[in-house]
Amino acid sequence: MGLDLGYREIEIKGDSLIVVNKVDVIDKDRSAIGAYIEDIKALKGGFGRCKYMHVVKGSNGLAHILVIEGIKRGTSSYSLGGVSKFAEMAVERDKRKNGQLLTLEERKDLKRAMGGEQLSTLEERKGSYYSR
Repeated sequence: MGLDLGYREIEIKGDSLIVVNKVDVIDKDRSAIGAYIEDIKALKGGFGRCKYMHVVKGSNGLAHILVIEGIKRGTSSYSLGGVSKFAEMAVERDKRKNGQLLTLEERKDLKRAMGGEQLSTLEERKGSYYSR
């Protein structure tokens, strides 16, 4: 789907450390999931840059939202031709869960999207924010 949309650089996050590790191994994978791993390797060749990252289960809220919306619409993929506000909010929640920095502007946008609620888990430090 990313290639069809014209993306040349992608970042893929998954909660299966085994899959993330196997994708970077050069040798052919002969495990029970080997066919899937080989498909991923073949698709990865179409991108200029393809980065795989492991994330802990439950910290990838965006993936969950996209799956639920895809199920609701009866499709195997979900795209609005852009990024929905729900997807943006999920990315920000994921960033906070993973302890990544939020810029002042990102924090303001998130606060607006959440109806102006105070984000008590964030503290100001030199123009950027971090979660505990």
